[in-house]
Amino acid sequence: MREHTKKILEKIVILIIILSLLAYSSISIATTSSDLNDLKDEQSSVSQQIEEKQQDLEEITSEKSETLEQVETLISQISDYQSEIDDLQGQISDLKGKISEAEEQIAADEKEYQEKRDLLDTRIVATYKNGTTSYLDYLLSSSSLMEFISNYYLVSQVVDYDQRLLDEVNAHKEKIEAEKAELETSQEELEKSETTLKSKQQALQVAKKEKEAYVEQLSDEEKEAQEQIQQLQDANDELDRKIEAAKAEIEAAKKAAEAAKNNSSSSSSSSAPSGSASSYGLIWPVLSKYRVTTGWYYSTGALHGASDFSGAGIYGTPVYAAADGYVVNSDWGINGYYNGYGNCVFIAHYNGLYTLYAHMSSRVVSEGEKVTQGQVIGYVGSTGNSTGPHLHFEVRTGSGSYSERVNPIYYLP
Repeated sequence: MREHTKKILEKIVILIIILSLLAYSSISIATTSSDLNDLKDEQSSVSQQIEEKQQDLEEITSEKSETLEQVETLISQISDYQSEIDDLQGQISDLKGKISEAEEQIAADEKEYQEKRDLLDTRIVATYKNGTTSYLDYLLSSSSLMEFISNYYLVSQVVDYDQRLLDEVNAHKEKIEAEKAELETSQEELEKSETTLKSKQQALQVAKKEKEAYVEQLSDEEKEAQEQIQQLQDANDELDRKIEAAKAEIEAAKKAAEAAKNNSSSSSSSSAPSGSASSYGLIWPVLSKYRVTTGWYYSTGALHGASDFSGAGIYGTPVYAAADGYVVNSDWGINGYYNGYGNCVFIAHYNGLYTLYAHMSSRVVSEGEKVTQGQVIGYVGSTGNSTGPHLHFEVRTGSGSYSERVNPIYYLP
């Protein structure tokens, strides 16, 4: 009677624990779902900010591009003005040379004119007393009519010749002076044009500097916008990680609740591994009622290199971490070299050992995550190269190479 009462009490205690776990799982799922919705709302807000910042960046980049084109146009205009200024300076230099030549020619003509004028005044002077003898005195000195006529003809010829010569010299002088005046006028106009061009060029230089300063400002704004976008993207990536973690947590909580329901009718012998660990610090990786069905070697004699745990109803039951440690990798069996393992978890323990749990239906831990002994890391399944539901369990050594497998049965309690 007492034994029967004891068993009833044990079942009640187990039921209370299971119900507590179920209630806790429900609360945990509800809380995590709420957190997940909050994270999604926050991510939506961050995504909107990223989109707005990207639009700002596009506008800044477009405006910067237009301003750079304006700077290039200003540089081209400045270059064109400089070419015109150089051309004008060349023309002015040529005109100054021509004006200098004209001045020299005018001076020579003036000297020649004066020399011929002096020669004319003294040409027919044979004798003089108080100044230059006039043409009239020369004519009156004729001794006869024939001599007078001869002298008159001579004087007229000389006067006409000298007058023509003087007229030619004077005309040449006037022509040179007119050309000089025209050259001076052209020089003044060119100098005015040069001054105008220099003024425009200076204005363009000022505009160019302003545009370049604006481009620099836009570059800073562009850089700042890019940094803000990167910060927002980093925040978005972090939210992705948190969302995935929240989803995994929800999934784990659901699986834990399902497992608790599935085991609600089990006896205390079906509970999670308990008792002391082996001398190597490892515990049984599945419920204690499941035993090793395949050992270090297959029945054919081929090396198995692991221990397989199986038994009726094992599918979907929890898989426990054999000791404290951290997850080295949890996706090899799907994406990597060890795809035959299916869903698997690789744990590095603090005593230098490594344990591998393969063919699980699902995993509830991620790479880099710390785990404690007895923590649920997944659920028994039949993924990868598997002939039926079971847990493939390996123990390895090798200082990080993971390559040296040892017989698990010697490392378990």
